[in-house]
Amino acid sequence: MYFRANLKANKIYIDLEFAPETLRNHFALLITNNSIQDLYFKISIDVPNWSVEEPTDGKLGVVPSGGVKQFTIVITRTNPNSEITETGNLILEAYSDSGYTNLVDSDTLPIEIHIVDIKSWDVQGWTFDDGTTQDWTTNGSVSSDRSVRAGGYSIKYVITTHDTEKKETFYIERSISIPSGYSKALFMFYFKWYGKTSPANAAYTELEYFCVKVNGNVVFEWGKYGNVFELHGDNLEEEKPWYKCVCDLSDYIGQTITLRIEFVMHTNGYNIAYLTYDVTWFDDPTLGYK
Repeated sequence: MYFRANLKANKIYIDLEFAPETLRNHFALLITNNSIQDLYFKISIDVPNWSVEEPTDGKLGVVPSGGVKQFTIVITRTNPNSEITETGNLILEAYSDSGYTNLVDSDTLPIEIHIVDIKSWDVQGWTFDDGTTQDWTTNGSVSSDRSVRAGGYSIKYVITTHDTEKKETFYIERSISIPSGYSKALFMFYFKWYGKTSPANAAYTELEYFCVKVNGNVVFEWGKYGNVFELHGDNLEEEKPWYKCVCDLSDYIGQTITLRIEFVMHTNGYNIAYLTYDVTWFDDPTLGYK
């Protein structure tokens, strides 16, 4: 083939808690261009009820010859308000021209989309709303300034800098026992990011990467080939909404595991007189099984 496509997770889990009328899922697609020419890629979805929202026309853009690029795809459907599994394919097309007229190759990626209501399952959950970490080990701190629940608490990590580059890892970790006798186990948590840059053209602030590890092994990751969130430039400010992450831990049913979530944050303000901010919040981790 002219290219290789790696769907970071061919089983997508979308939880219904706080879900709006239109469901949106963000997922990563990694494309390696093996050809001797630049290729332009286009994506579509063939799953009942689902459509591609971003990019709006399905056109992902160029991957240079020999290059590797990660894309964020957003798919949507109307909220069914109940658990359901839908299957189908993602169709990826490669063109030799920016006008997307000369198709040179294509690939079909099977996909399963599981809409779930985890908190209706048997669960272990931690809200931090008592003002403690509830036995999670972390280098962050419990904070009441943001939470997915009104009046609640979350765990927060902050980097500030003037003109020094800082790259730090915010982690949350604990030992968890997943009981036997179940066929499915899903872990869910919420995270949120805020960035603000100083008045300097070169200033930047980034949530560069995050992952979920079990016993030291990565079972879910985002941002390996491109930042999760970023601000680059003079005097910028943005606060993202709460995002929900769901990952499958069914392989560990009946085991006691060390579960660790890591967020890699990276910033430099390039300005001695003003601070640049890089802030991440973590909230409401829940392990559900049925």
